[in-house]
Formats: sequence, C-alpha cells, structure tokens
Amino acid sequence: MSCFTDYITVTGTCSDGTSASGYSLKDAGIMLTELNDVVTKDYANGKALGEAKIDFARKLVENRILEHFSGKLRANSIIEGQRIGYPTDNKVVESGTTGKFKGFELEVCNQDSFVSVYISELSLFLNHSGDVDVLVYDVKQAKLLDTITITAVAGEIVTSYVNKTYESDRKELHLAFIYDSDGVDAYQTYTKVAKGCRGCGTSGSQYINAYVTANGVSIDDADARTETNFDTIGHTAGLMAQFAINCNYSAWICSVKHQLALPILYKAAAEVMEFTLHTSDRENTRTLIDAEKNVERMAFYTTRYNETIDAVLKNMTLPNDGKCFGCKQVTRNVTMLP
Repeated sequence: MSCFTDYITVTGTCSDGTSASGYSLKDAGIMLTELNDVVTKDYANGKALGEAKIDFARKLVENRILEHFSGKLRANSIIEGQRIGYPTDNKVVESGTTGKFKGFELEVCNQDSFVSVYISELSLFLNHSGDVDVLVYDVKQAKLLDTITITAVAGEIVTSYVNKTYESDRKELHLAFIYDSDGVDAYQTYTKVAKGCRGCGTSGSQYINAYVTANGVSIDDADARTETNFDTIGHTAGLMAQFAINCNYSAWICSVKHQLALPILYKAAAEVMEFTLHTSDRENTRTLIDAEKNVERMAFYTTRYNETIDAVLKNMTLPNDGKCFGCKQVTRNVTMLP
C-alpha cells in the first residue's frame, strides 16, 4: 500500500501496532468480523482480504487521477538509456584493495521535481569469478537500500537485470553502488567514453546532464557510508550501470494522500461488497441472506466514491514543475486566405 499504509487500514491499526491517522474500513461500516465471514481460500484471513481491496482501490484511484490529468503530464522519462562505466581497451587490470569498497556514486541534483532513478542493469567486469554483493546506499542517510548479488566470471562482462527504482521526492538523491574489492581484481572501467571512442574511457567525474553527476569512488570498510568518507577515484572498478531518470507521478500522488484517503476508503468498501456478491467458491449462509442488502451498500459506496473523487479532482492543483507537468502543445495547420 506504499505511502497510504497509515492512512487507510482495515481495523484502524497499522501493521506496527500504532493507530492509523486516516480512515479504516470500519469507518465505512465494514467490520473485521464481516470480512472473516466472507473470506475465501485466496486470502489468509479477513484482514488480508481487506488490505488487498484497499490496495486495489488505491491503484484505481491513482489511475483515475493520471487519466484525469493526462493532457498535462509530460512523457514519463526525462532521460533514458544513460550509462555509467565503459571498459577500456586491452583489459587493463585494477588490483583489488584490502579493506576497501569500490564502485561509483550517482548524484541526482533535484529540488523541485518528483523524479526517480531507474536502474535497469548492473554489470561487473572483473578478473575474478564468484558471487559479488553490490551494495546500494543512500549516502544522505548512510542507509543500505539494496544488496544485489552478481555472479562474476573472470574476463567477462556479466550483467544483472535488476530493475530497481530509487525516488528523489523533490530532494537531492545521492546513491553509492559499491562492492568489497578485497582480493577482487577489476578491469578498468571509466565513468564516460572518450570523445570519438578511440582508446575509450576518460577518468574522473562526468557531468551527464542537468540532473546527474557520477564518479568512481572508494571507501574504507570501517567508515560510515556518508559523503565525506567517499574518495573519488579515476575509474568505477569494473562496475557499470544502465539507468534512466523518470517522472515519479506516484510520489506526487503520495504527497496529497490526505485528500485521497476518503475516496480510497469508499472505493475499497465498494470492492469488498462486489467481492461478497460475485465470489462463488464458498458456501456461506450469511452471504446469501445479506446479498440484497449488500447490493444496496455497494451502490451507496460507489456513489460516495464518485462524489468524493470528483470533488478532489475539481480542486486538485498540479505542482509548479515544468519538467514533469505542463500543458501538452497542440499543433495545428491554419490556411491563410489572401
């Protein structure tokens, strides 16, 4: 349920035991006991059923919003098909270093846009065979985000199709992709290609575009993964990546979740009623007895959903962000009469 987890719940209590700050299905008159009565083998229990319907309702509401504003949303990808790390000619070896992690950093300079970094591929070019854990850190927080294991083959470029997304959410995003280089020799890979690609590769930092800078880096194993502890090196230690910068419309929607909680509540309640009416793999006396009443409840929840979502859309304003939001230009031909 992403950012809506503490705004829409089944019972009014979040998964960590704290109270939700928004709504729960019981606010719409759907109690956990009722969910337990109608749950099927597809769900572990009534709570799981309710959570699934809430999550589905969230997706439907998100799609409704994107459809409503489709004429004002720019193409999803701001930049795509970018690469960090290019191997040099002649397989020049960079020796591994005891006590050092090496790789590259990727910094997204963004203060006003809802964008994300999408990493489609990570590759290693090592003079080493075996599993290598590539660690992904949020350098601003010194927080480990992911561990991506790549099975290296000495002398070959090995690629893992990771398909990972990291959000900036209107703030600078600083990521580090590093691995333990102790006993792991790498072939030289540089951040960018030399002009003309003759003896490809140039050392040092690369300014990729208005959003991104990248550097090869190393850091002592014992050091916290904060910016001041990373040293810039003239290569990426055999680690390479393909990435894109995308508009993150889901993050924008999350930023106004307080406005969407009520529409999601009513949509989820309607989905629960539809479930009770159209699921045939159970024998439940109460379901049969309450069918007529649940038809009425479903109609009520649907009406309330349409009223609340229409009110939100009528008053919803787009961010002041020309990169991801803005009216699409319409081109037309006009014949001028003499």
